[in-house]
Amino acid sequence: AVEFSEPESELERAVAEAVAGALQVEKVGRHDNFFDLGGHSLSMIRAAGLRRASFTRLTGGVVALHSGWRL
Repeated sequence: AVEFSEPESELERAVAEAVAGALQVEKVGRHDNFFDLGGHSLSMIRAAGLRRASFTRLTGGVVALHSGWRL
């Protein structure tokens, strides 16, 4: 198991907040795996929708292609 690591950058914090909201979990760390947390394609769309106003673009690749996402 990977030790929890807080998101560091503003972008990491925003993505973590959107993912936590979409997956209805309390917090998401910078090394957490989206799919291990219960994510799937529809929840990725929801996460993107939660942050649409804050990002010029948030694609599935930001989280889904990274087993431990680093931005």
